[in-house]
Amino acid sequence: MKKSLFVLLIIAGVGVWFYSNSKPKDNTHDSLVDHDHGHSHKQIQNVTPISPPKISGEAKTPIKYEKPKKIKEKPSNEENSLSSLAEVLTIFGNSPIGYEPLVDQLRDWDLEPVVAKDTNQYTGTMAVIRTKSTLPGTRYFHAQYFSDENGENHLQHMSFEFRPGDGAFQKAKDYVVKKFKLKSKPAMDKPDFASWNIPNGYLVWVKVMGPEDLKDDPFNAYTIKDKGTIRVAMELEIHDGPSSHDADAHKD
Repeated sequence: MKKSLFVLLIIAGVGVWFYSNSKPKDNTHDSLVDHDHGHSHKQIQNVTPISPPKISGEAKTPIKYEKPKKIKEKPSNEENSLSSLAEVLTIFGNSPIGYEPLVDQLRDWDLEPVVAKDTNQYTGTMAVIRTKSTLPGTRYFHAQYFSDENGENHLQHMSFEFRPGDGAFQKAKDYVVKKFKLKSKPAMDKPDFASWNIPNGYLVWVKVMGPEDLKDDPFNAYTIKDKGTIRVAMELEIHDGPSSHDADAHKD
């Protein structure tokens, strides 16, 4: 009996030893990176890091511009007309908004503004604003707006004419200096022409119209009696093309 029990114990011990040695080991930890001891890197060598998505920038909020202020009172005499139209140049020369507010201002003064558009597939759209009526002592209000590829309108030129007479040229210059708050002397100053470069990329000028200025104007009708008429204008300093309303003829 004792012999049989001894044999059974031996068989049981062998079975336990065999089971313990045949159980698969968990090598998961051994196969991961051990940054402290430089163990096997096999599990991460072929792993491609996932980069966070690139941010191209936050969506830009469209800039909202305030509408230009209006000159409420309609000018009732030559002096007020010259002052108010010079101020219109400053208001709309500084405004990035299209021509609609300008048309509203002219309409409020009962000047009957008319907008004519010319579109070219290569150069874009040009809107020309004229008026059927005038303010005392002035005439031929003229504005040109260019529409870019985004449909935004930009002022290219704005001008008006003031009646000729003694002191008319100096008076027009004085109002330009006052309304534009010009501190520097004119970039060009002649007996019949003065111009200033203003910070927003425009040129403002005052000119006494001579015989050459009265010839072949594509917009206005003139006779020799119009000699001495004063033109006040503001326009982009760099032009895309020739304009009958620019001051190129006065540049040396």
